[in-house]
Amino acid sequence: IAAVGIAGFIYPVVEHWVWGGGWLSQIGYIDYAGSSVVHMVGGMLAITGAYVIGPRIGKFVGKNNMPRTFFGHSIPLSVIGAWLLAFGWFGFNVGSSVAADPMTINVELAWVSLTTAMCMAGGMFGAAITSRGHVLTSMVGLLAGAVAICAGAAIVHPLAAFVIGIVAGVITTFVTGLVEYKLHIDDATACFPVHAACGIWGVLAAGIFGGTALGAHPIYGFADATTWINQIGIQAIGAASIALWAGAMGLIMFTALKKLKILRVTRDEELYGLDIALHKTLAYPEDMMEEK
Repeated sequence: IAAVGIAGFIYPVVEHWVWGGGWLSQIGYIDYAGSSVVHMVGGMLAITGAYVIGPRIGKFVGKNNMPRTFFGHSIPLSVIGAWLLAFGWFGFNVGSSVAADPMTINVELAWVSLTTAMCMAGGMFGAAITSRGHVLTSMVGLLAGAVAICAGAAIVHPLAAFVIGIVAGVITTFVTGLVEYKLHIDDATACFPVHAACGIWGVLAAGIFGGTALGAHPIYGFADATTWINQIGIQAIGAASIALWAGAMGLIMFTALKKLKILRVTRDEELYGLDIALHKTLAYPEDMMEEK
């Protein structure tokens, strides 16, 4: 039901605003490959859903509700998955150039590929530094950089893309801590830090680093300081509007599903695991050994 609501109503409204000739596209808002249209919308829906559904059993413990870390089954598989996503991101971002001018499309393809790679590298570097080399946090930073570059992939200079990535890696590390330790929201996959927070940063960064004086793309960059300053304001308006829309719609939708008692599985299903509840078997051999 949530998927139908998101894909059928919440997302299409934002896509029309930005890519379908809506009010944001008319005022000059820039989001080349979806930092806000795709990722910010998803991140805001994720945090509202996590807030409404509540934390997993045993996630927060003690008087101060300190978060416990629930480890995944396989760190190597998580790392492989992150790199597969990163590889696929080139198709995601470069695919947005299909509407480019035939005279400049080859330049745009190369530019977008390079800025995407640089921003992902910066994101991994920033997260690795702030987490002191924690491998999973570094992989999250890799994806944070990928999210952040989507808005300005065809505009910003490759070195600026690296800086954008570093900031994204730092943002996702600190916002993850904020969500868990201060807000006490159980965001199991760090969806809000990666997609919403870094999506907002990516949208703003497209305006901040989009001026040709900063080495931005000579065709698509902003030519003068006045345009540059105005663009930052436009980006901020767009980011705020999209975040408010997705957040409000998410709260309404998930609260309605909770009232209908169809949002969360039962306590027994959660404790036994959804592999048992849905598929009548355990997923991993070690779990089967423990069961015996």
